[in-house]
Amino acid sequence: LDYLTTLLNETAEETRRISHNLSPMVLEKYSLSEAIILFVQRLKLKDDQTPKIYTSIGNLPSNLPIILSVSIYRIVQELVQNAIKHARAQSINILLNSHQDKVLLIVEDDGVGLPQDWENNPRGGIGLKNVKTRVSLLGGNIVIQTGLRKGTSILIEAPLLQNNSS
Repeated sequence: LDYLTTLLNETAEETRRISHNLSPMVLEKYSLSEAIILFVQRLKLKDDQTPKIYTSIGNLPSNLPIILSVSIYRIVQELVQNAIKHARAQSINILLNSHQDKVLLIVEDDGVGLPQDWENNPRGGIGLKNVKTRVSLLGGNIVIQTGLRKGTSILIEAPLLQNNSS
C-alpha cells in the first residue's frame, strides 16, 4: 500500500509538471517580462545557494503571440536550470529584447562550460537539444559559445511572429 501511494503521488506530480510545461499559468496572468522576473525571484526564494541571476529585459511588444512567449519562457527556464545544475555557475545573465522584427535572447553563465562533443553525447545535452528544437520551430537561430571552464553564452534570435490567433 505504501508503494502504491508513493507511485500515485509521483504520477500526480509528473502529470502536474507536464501540464505546467504545456502552458505555464504565469503567462496567463503576466507578460513575458514579468513571468521571467517572477521565475528568477522564485528560484532565489527556493534556495539560498542559487547563483546571482541578473535580468535585463528591454523593449518587448505587449502583444507577443502566446507560442513565442511560452517558447522564450521555457527556453529561459531550461538554460538557467542547466547553468545552475550542470554548469555550477556562480552568476547568470539573462538579456531579452526585441529589435525591429526579431526577439533577441542571450543567456550567459560563468560555469564549467560544455565539453566539445556535447551534441554527440547520447547521455547528455537533451535540454539544449530541446532548446535548439524550440528555436528551430520558431524559425530562429541559436549560437552557442562555450569552452571548458569558460562558461557558456547562448544567443537566440527569433522572428516576432504575427499575433493572428495566439
